[in-house]
Parts: sequence; C-alpha cells; structure tokens
Amino acid sequence: MLADNEVLQHIRTLLAQNRRGMTTREIGERLCIHRNSVAKYMDLLRAQGEVEIAHFGNTRVFFPARRLPVSALLNLSSDLVCMVDESEQLLSANPKFHDFFGLDGRDVSGKSISEIHAGAGGTTPLSDLFGGLITGDEVVRDLTLNKEAQGSPAYPCYLRARGIPTVFDDGTPGTTILIEDLTAERNYLKNLEFLVRTSADLADMGDEVDIYQYIAEQVYVLQPGSIVSIGSIDTEKKVLTVRGVAGSPEDLELLTRIFGPGQVGMQFPFEQEPLAMINLMKKTLLETPNLSSLFFNHIPGGVLSRFAEEFSFGTGFAIGCACRGGLYGDVAIFLKKAHALRNSDVIEAFIAQAAVALQRRHMREKLREKSERQE
Repeated sequence: MLADNEVLQHIRTLLAQNRRGMTTREIGERLCIHRNSVAKYMDLLRAQGEVEIAHFGNTRVFFPARRLPVSALLNLSSDLVCMVDESEQLLSANPKFHDFFGLDGRDVSGKSISEIHAGAGGTTPLSDLFGGLITGDEVVRDLTLNKEAQGSPAYPCYLRARGIPTVFDDGTPGTTILIEDLTAERNYLKNLEFLVRTSADLADMGDEVDIYQYIAEQVYVLQPGSIVSIGSIDTEKKVLTVRGVAGSPEDLELLTRIFGPGQVGMQFPFEQEPLAMINLMKKTLLETPNLSSLFFNHIPGGVLSRFAEEFSFGTGFAIGCACRGGLYGDVAIFLKKAHALRNSDVIEAFIAQAAVALQRRHMREKLREKSERQE
C-alpha cells in the first residue's frame, strides 16, 4: 500500500500531465484508490495551495495550481500577513506586518506570539490580538489597536483580520493570518461625519454662543495633544484679539501659569508684519517653527523660551478664517516636539466652514450696529 506522501506525489504528477483538469473519479481510477480517499488527498493539496478547483454542475474538476512560493506571496500581498504553527509560534511574516507592529523579523521569527509585543516597548502581546483567530476554522474579526507614532498621542487603527487554517509544505497544520488595515477608510468616514456635524452646528448657532471657542475646541478634536488658539482680526487697525483657547487641562494650566489668566482678550498688533494679511488669506495651514512669529513678535523672548521648554514646543501652524475676500479670524496650532500634524485637509475644510459662519455673524453685527445708529 502506498504511503500518503507517495500518493500525494502521484496525484501531483497526474495533474501536471493533465492540465485540463481531472475529477476525483478519474484520479481514483488511475491510482486504484477509492474516490473518498482521493477527496481527502485533494483537500490536503488545496489547503497547501497546490491545486485549484472548478465546478461544472455537480462535478468538481481539479487543476494544478499556478502558485508562487509562499515568501513571494507574502511580499506581494497588500495586507499584513503572518503564519503561525499549531503551537502558536510565528513562522514567517511579510515586511508590512513587521513595519506595522514595529517588529524586527530577525528577533521574532520562531517565537511564540504570546512573547511578541506590538511596537517597541509595547505591552500588548500578539496573542491577545490573534488568539481568537487560531481556532482550526476560518474566522474573521474586527480589531482596534491604539498605535503610537514618534511620541505622538496614540491613535486608533482599525483592522480586519482573517484566520485561515493552513497545512504547510511539511504537512504540519497551522494558521495564516491576513490583516487588512481599514484605518484610512474608517477615518475618511469619521472625518466626513465630523464635517457634516460641524457644518450643521455652525449653521444653527445663535449669536449668543461663543463661536470662537467652539472653533478652537473642534480643531483640538482633530489635533489632540496640541494647544489651539483663535483670534478675531480687525483688518482696519491690523490687530488680532484672542477669542478662544483649547487644549488639555494640564496645558491650559501651563498657559495660565506663564501668560496669566487673561489670555482671552490679549491683543497683538501686526501692522509691522506686511506679509501677515497675505499669508492668512491663503486658506491653507502654514508651518512656522518660529514661536515668536505666531504672536506677531509681541511676546518677550524670555516668556517664549519658558513656554517652549515647559510645553516642549516643536512647531506651529497658522491658518486664516478667510471668506469672500474678507479675513475674520486666525487659528494657531501649537504642536509638541515629535508630534506630527494630522488631519490637515479636514482642518482646512473645517476652517473654511467656520470662516463662512464668522462672515455671516460679522454681517449681522454690522446690520445691528447700523440699525441702532438709525434709531
């Protein structure tokens, strides 16, 4: 009686010689094996990726698979891919998997996934993420992982993971885990919902609501870990007046300790800054590592140095609230060192919405003033 490995090799040879495909009955007749046994071997070859199947009515026809080596498939996949054996040891993974989880492939290969943690200094073992995928059945799960990048605040990554039972070339069972990163798609929908919500808020907002503070707080939602300030612009007198500030309670306390409690209402003339109006009318976020320029050079250097040190200031961004040729505000974003600006396109879109709302409120105020003068 032929051993299993011999039978498998005979089946591979038959399929290679009959590339138009063979049924289990045809294979069984050629090898003098019962068709039920042939079906078992074909399932094994399919799990190993060596055969493909096509259905013609109730008949299943098997073909030799046109496959690449596993290592090539790992590198070609746009997903994060890893393979673990039945004892949950990591056998291999593609570069995208290593990069995403911050792993060094040379250090983690052959280790148990309970010993491998996501990210340098991470506390979440991969077994916590993938445990439910290694069940012997095909399983799909949605995962959320808080990920840090270059010291920035952690942000959620949304993943869809699929565990596929696999028989490797040596006949041992294991699991292939395919992970699709859905973060960009989820963030797009989240950002779209944000802009729809804020657009409705601004349209329905009464004049008694502090619109400036609302704008600052919404920008902070998009850029957590920063400090956001917003000021109104008097284009005739060329003066910016601070109207709102948003940040964490700790950072707001820091501002009060350094600049005093009266931040809202502080004024910064910019008549000596000829490019200020031009830059703020561009409706785009402009980066400036020069902290003094965000205050139009009106804050003493010693105060700024203290703020930069205690806040760990890295860089800043400014954008004007411009609408229909008018400038109605200036938003400044202060980032800490190693923090990157995120959601810049959404911030710019929101500021464009806010500029329209500020322009409308400005026009209503002008009409009220005119009406009061006539009375």
